[in-house]
Amino acid sequence: MRRLDIALTPAGVSGGLYETAAVVIDVLRATTVIVRALDAGAKRIIPTLDPEDAIRVRERLGRDGVLLGGERNAVRIDGFDLDNSPASYTPESVGGATIAFTTTNGTRALQRVANAGAPRVICAAFANLAAVVDRLAGDERAHILIVCAGTEGAVSLEDTLCAGAIAAELVVRDPGVTLTDGARAAALLYNGVRERLVEAVASGDHAQKLASMGFAADVVAAAQRNVSTAVPVYSDAEIT
Repeated sequence: MRRLDIALTPAGVSGGLYETAAVVIDVLRATTVIVRALDAGAKRIIPTLDPEDAIRVRERLGRDGVLLGGERNAVRIDGFDLDNSPASYTPESVGGATIAFTTTNGTRALQRVANAGAPRVICAAFANLAAVVDRLAGDERAHILIVCAGTEGAVSLEDTLCAGAIAAELVVRDPGVTLTDGARAAALLYNGVRERLVEAVASGDHAQKLASMGFAADVVAAAQRNVSTAVPVYSDAEIT
């Protein structure tokens, strides 16, 4: 019997994930951007904890072909090439490039899960929901852990909804998967709003903050399901 659990924030992650199918979600906006960037032809993405680490990655790899992307306080970091808006990651801007990427929540969550022992971490968003479910349905490991990046240590509605969407869809695909109460609660939450998902995502605290800063289009874009078949995987310090 396979078991699916959800950590509503990275604080719920401890060690021992060596045999776990691990997933990280940051709908607004890191994992949505990661999916978009790879679809746009980026070669790889290297997540870092802070801007200084991203700059060191570019210095180590060489400036040619390496872009700096990410945000602090939701806006582009001074001196960086790209912000954290999915619309910025186009074939013209990132095609063939390596992106050193740092965000307030998402890249920290990825590194925390990797440091807890997960050899590979799937990056999930509404954008690649079905593709992630397909990947998990074909994974025979007994434990699945979905980790929500949250917002500065707090639970975020959009990440919880996306985790619930994965849980709800996966148990349909594979009735042998058992949901923990946390996963069941998230699935029930998602099923209650699945027909008005954009509205539900937009009602969240972080979505409202982004909208007030002029990023309402990012919120709508991030709430679109199954616009990509990419399944980005974080392994050996890079996402491909």
